[in-house]
Amino acid sequence: MGLFLILIFNLLALGESLLTRAYAKKHGDGGFIFNAILCLFALLFYIITAKDGLNFPPELWIYGLLSGLMFVGGYYSYFVAVKKGSYTLTGIISSFKLIFTFCFGIFYLNEPSTPLSYLGLLFVFLSIFLMNYNRSEKKTFSVIWLVCSIASAVCNGVIGILARLQQVVFNNETTTEFLIISLSVSFLFMLIAGLISDRGKILLTVKRSFFYCAGSGVANGLKNVLGIFIYLFIPISVATPLTTGVGMVLTFTVSLLFLKERFNKVQLCGVALGAASVVLLSI
Repeated sequence: MGLFLILIFNLLALGESLLTRAYAKKHGDGGFIFNAILCLFALLFYIITAKDGLNFPPELWIYGLLSGLMFVGGYYSYFVAVKKGSYTLTGIISSFKLIFTFCFGIFYLNEPSTPLSYLGLLFVFLSIFLMNYNRSEKKTFSVIWLVCSIASAVCNGVIGILARLQQVVFNNETTTEFLIISLSVSFLFMLIAGLISDRGKILLTVKRSFFYCAGSGVANGLKNVLGIFIYLFIPISVATPLTTGVGMVLTFTVSLLFLKERFNKVQLCGVALGAASVVLLSI
């Protein structure tokens, strides 16, 4: 069940990222407003699908607030990164989020690990390194792109830790509420920033981005729910590297077949290692 959820999670993440890339490449501006609308659609998804009422323990607001701030950083830095650089390499660098959740699961939650777990994690890092090997990228290298890609990885890594931590503290009973708080905070910050930075063209941005935001928001809503429920079937120290490995292979495949990005033999070896890491982390 856990592996099936990971596959669906990555397909949703792929759809969300492709829609974000399409808008960023086509229009290039309005990032705050775009992500505010995306958060709104994801937020409405959780509110509409809540069946048994909502419960917001006071302590949950701390986790939700911190997560919301990380959502802001993660959303916007990813938007800028795919606008400034390679879609594939942005996704690969963002995958370094697994460092945070792997260490959190092993050293804080004392989750079990085996030599194969560490070998699989090593394969993930080698895969990331090899897939970044592309001499032609040096011509278009951007410091802003690199900084935003790393920022996206850090923010998403912290979100993963907060999501799992609130599950432990509240006995898996506040997942929807946690996400509602996180996205509400993110929406508010993005909206305020957008009203300041994009004043004079807000309506145009909304008109241009509505279709992209609607699709991305629904995909994001489903993805976030699945991402948290995966931890109920697979330990976080294994789930995140495993999800990363599957995501890297999917992203690389789509980039090669549909986005027509070109890769060398070293990078293809990286894809093979990524697939191998999935197998090792599944054992």
